[in-house]
Amino acid sequence: PIEATQNITVEAAAAPEFVDVPADITITCVEAEVFTPDVAVLSNGQTGQCAFTDTIDGLADPNFDNCGGEIIVTWAMSDTCGNTIDTFQTVTVEPAPIPAFQNVPNDTTLTCEEYAFFTPADLNVSNGESGTCLVEGVASGELDPDFDACGGTALVTWEYVTECGDTITAEQVITVEEAIAPTILAAPADTTLGCTDAEAYVAS
Repeated sequence: PIEATQNITVEAAAAPEFVDVPADITITCVEAEVFTPDVAVLSNGQTGQCAFTDTIDGLADPNFDNCGGEIIVTWAMSDTCGNTIDTFQTVTVEPAPIPAFQNVPNDTTLTCEEYAFFTPADLNVSNGESGTCLVEGVASGELDPDFDACGGTALVTWEYVTECGDTITAEQVITVEEAIAPTILAAPADTTLGCTDAEAYVAS
């Protein structure tokens, strides 16, 4: 018998590529706390034995705090032919909401005597969030009096600077009433002087 042999070399199928990779996005700090990467799809667009299709879970690398930051998501794989491919998504994380003072006292009026015992309250600061996005603290009030015995005002100012450099302030205006009018104590009794004594009289 006569035989002939033909060797057919089959080239590797086209290397797969990621399909519809998620675009870079910006999310809030609260959203970042529960962020889950999307699943990416790989395909080489072939059919039959030459087809390669797979889904890859993204690996998130968070690097943010209440001042913001980012999450880098990586999708990577190696196929049976030794092809290694990867792709990335940058998720920008916004800073947490700016905090506010809690229970700021209303403006008030005090007598001059009451003001002598007045001490500004410490105020709590919070943005009402939790976890990484929580911003909270305590601020002491600074008193700036501008009054005398005739009355006036005093201004209480609270200031708080966050770790991110945001400054918040609150104020309370205290109206101080006029002090009680003075009275003369132990006034000399009425008296009668002679004309000569009256010439030399000096009021005490």
